[in-house]
Amino acid sequence: MALMRSRRLAVGLALVPCTALAVSGFGQVAGHSKVGVRTRAIAPLSDWARARQVPGTEVFSRQDMGNDGKALVPTAITSVACTAARECAVSGGHVDGGFNFLVFVAGRHGAKWISAKNVPGDAALAGHGGAAGSSEMISSPFLSQVSCSSPGNCAVAGNYQVPDPSEDTSPLLSNEQAGVWGQAQKIKGNATAVLAISCPPAVGDCAAGGFTQSGPVTGQGGAFVVSEKGGVWGQAQQVPGSAGPVTTMSCPAAGTCLAGGRGQASFTTPFTAFIVTEQNGQWGHARPVPGLSRLTSGHSLVDSVSCAGTGDCAVGGTLTDRSGHVQVFVVDEHHGVWGRARLMPGLAALNLGGHSALAQISCGAAGFCSAGGWYRNLKGRVRQQAWLASEVGGQWRRAEKVPGTTALNTGGNAGVSSVSCIAARCVAGGWYAVAPFAGSGFLVVERHGSWRKAAQVRGLAALNTGGNAAVTSASCARSGWCAAVGEYTDRSSGETRMFVASER
Repeated sequence: MALMRSRRLAVGLALVPCTALAVSGFGQVAGHSKVGVRTRAIAPLSDWARARQVPGTEVFSRQDMGNDGKALVPTAITSVACTAARECAVSGGHVDGGFNFLVFVAGRHGAKWISAKNVPGDAALAGHGGAAGSSEMISSPFLSQVSCSSPGNCAVAGNYQVPDPSEDTSPLLSNEQAGVWGQAQKIKGNATAVLAISCPPAVGDCAAGGFTQSGPVTGQGGAFVVSEKGGVWGQAQQVPGSAGPVTTMSCPAAGTCLAGGRGQASFTTPFTAFIVTEQNGQWGHARPVPGLSRLTSGHSLVDSVSCAGTGDCAVGGTLTDRSGHVQVFVVDEHHGVWGRARLMPGLAALNLGGHSALAQISCGAAGFCSAGGWYRNLKGRVRQQAWLASEVGGQWRRAEKVPGTTALNTGGNAGVSSVSCIAARCVAGGWYAVAPFAGSGFLVVERHGSWRKAAQVRGLAALNTGGNAAVTSASCARSGWCAAVGEYTDRSSGETRMFVASER
């Protein structure tokens, strides 16, 4: 599938599997809901409006097609964050006619979708040297990530390539206040690439994190975090004890966050998953995922974290087990006490091909979470199936192949790219193939711990005349109203275009 293209940073950072960054929502706390918050049921797929092109993005697609292959950074929509019914922000990235990589934002306020536009000031930071045309800048499909505290109050994180011969990357942030996006600003201090952002319900108290290159050797470095206080971003802080990037973050309250990633002390040592917490506005040291060392003697990394409240979080990632198979692990924190990491129940039995992945984990309330990704179901053959698993009352149920995808996935390549939960209800989205290079996007909803049957996004077949589409990110507001974004191809132009679908 086109959306599974591998990307890397110009600094040579081979960060994480693309499924780990395909959603965006991956920095957003997917619904800060707690038990007692008044919500409505997530609508069945028949009650969703038909997918439509995101206003203003067609010009980005045309610029992408017009670069004659010189710009290796993709044009894509990668993140959506919804805070109330018909109140969302979306973000992505594109390469302009001068081969400069730019971050864009769009959104919905009430009945109207606001046309996509570049983050103000981004072009001035990137310059006009055409650097994006000569080097791949962005790892995987991480082009930007948006997170919101309340309607019209959001923050976006992205990267740009500095206009000098080094072609290094530099991270940027921008805040939306009362529906107006502010100027892009560099992160103060030593920071090479931002990969995660999360905003709690308190306006003006977001946090972000990523990677800092520490030396001239490609890929060496550690993690940084940066916090916003009262609407003002501080200086990047290096995470003590880290040797790799922060790739995911969740902030349930102002000054309280959980982040995760993977570290590597040297090129001869395995990647090691870590977590780091912020408490009362102070970030701590990176520390190993509890109990993970007994499950693996090889690589491990944190792909996604989600916190339903302070002291009630879930962490998921991948590890290489002692048989050399890549498996998914999960570990929970309940009332401030961490359990021990365990393999996702039931997934190893499905994963006959020895390689599974976690796209996202999302918690709508303490002890009520869901996760999804993909696994290989045949030995010696690359055939992928989509999986989902739910936690109910603090207990993870067995992972299952996404209901309905057997009929959809005739091309043998399917996966979940995004999960978003509120209270005990969730929505997930992903992709499936009908041929080696053709497929579409699906959505599926969960109620009371049971996943319904997946279906193609309504209206996507009419848009996707080029035959290649996928959901890249989904988000549900605390009220239960949801939206999803993704991409499709237009046959007449050959362009990759961007869509949004939402509940009515």
